[in-house]
Amino acid sequence: VGDTEVWIYNSSFAQVGYDDDGGVGLFSEASAWLNPGTYFVNVEGFGAPNVGRYFLKIECAGGLPGFARLSGGCRGSNGNTPTVTVRNFEQALTGTTFVTDFVRLPANAPLAPLIGFSNTMTSGGIPLPFSLAGLGAPGCQLAVDPLVSLSALATSFGTYSFALSVPSTASLAGLVLYTQVLTIDPPANTFGLTSSDAGAMILGSRF
Repeated sequence: VGDTEVWIYNSSFAQVGYDDDGGVGLFSEASAWLNPGTYFVNVEGFGAPNVGRYFLKIECAGGLPGFARLSGGCRGSNGNTPTVTVRNFEQALTGTTFVTDFVRLPANAPLAPLIGFSNTMTSGGIPLPFSLAGLGAPGCQLAVDPLVSLSALATSFGTYSFALSVPSTASLAGLVLYTQVLTIDPPANTFGLTSSDAGAMILGSRF
């Protein structure tokens, strides 16, 4: 078939996905986020001749991804609390790159993004969240076991982003990663450090 088209319909036969390959000899690829239920896929060729052999490949998310913001942030010298967000509602799926954004940071401030597998206990046995008030940073806390820590600078707009490449391993589905950023901010408190809220990323898989 020279020019393919593919449709996805729900159980009421309402269209929820569509793609036309845009030219002869190209492959169509329709995608849609679907709730559990019954769906139908229709494949056709555009124009004549429509007779031929069709190959249909369907990929489904084996584990549902998710993201949640947790507590842990404290106000910086700019009057804002650093916050973790997800870029354009991206989903943390295996075989993809997932971008996390930290916003409301002091401009050009040195910072340390943290990534870990726990938000209840550090590898050294310290319960989390750990309050930094005793160190001179009231309201701030370490909320993530920092198995991986980076050093970076905020932009002049008070933002920082990092991209996490997730391997194409289906067994990673359901794994939860926690992230937070600590910012060097001397005017904010006597400890000279502030913390963002934490984010929890649940990995999903495609197969």
